[in-house]
Amino acid sequence: RRPRWLNNWSPWIPSTRQSTTASTPQGLGAVLGAHREPEEDVKVRWTMLTRLYIRNFALISELEVPLGPGLTVITGETGAGKSILLDAVGLLLGDQAEGAHFKDPSLSCVVEMEFSTADPEVRAKCAELTDDPDLLNRDASQAMEFVLRREINPRKRSRCLINDAAVALRDLKALAALLLDLSGQEEAVAVDRRQTQILLLDEVAGCEGHRHRYAQAYRHWKTLR
Repeated sequence: RRPRWLNNWSPWIPSTRQSTTASTPQGLGAVLGAHREPEEDVKVRWTMLTRLYIRNFALISELEVPLGPGLTVITGETGAGKSILLDAVGLLLGDQAEGAHFKDPSLSCVVEMEFSTADPEVRAKCAELTDDPDLLNRDASQAMEFVLRREINPRKRSRCLINDAAVALRDLKALAALLLDLSGQEEAVAVDRRQTQILLLDEVAGCEGHRHRYAQAYRHWKTLR
């Protein structure tokens, strides 16, 4: 029997994190990203991938992929190279760089992704990791643009940036995990993650406002220590 609280719940899961999703590179194609503007008068938290930039990675010398409104699908036969894009995105999720990732071993490999968000959770995480409280003071009704970037030099040492602010790889990985979900045929998707389950539970229980106020109070406490 359908629980009563499910009657008012959005049918597509992650309404809490309308994240960019990449499917398995096998078969006809790989879904790279989706971009949807929220409907008017409806409060929707969303984060969208708007641009992907790759340099000196595998077979790619330099590539920039702008993603506009609507669903973006990259298709091609098996072996056409769709999985290379997913491997590049995996570097932002903390994957280890390998020698085969460098098209030119003497140059650095760069992966950059630009996002637009109206999700206060993502905005707060960016402010925390970049130590930029001004991000929280901006008009919450306006989308915030930000960039994740990882550079790996020929000695396989990484330099990670969020909006040109240097951060540790673990911090870049933590933020990217809120934005991206790469899933294959036998891989767990975001809904299996404990953090996603907590966010879904907070949304169903109507506790999101309490969580945001607590997070703000906690960050203020940390600055006073």
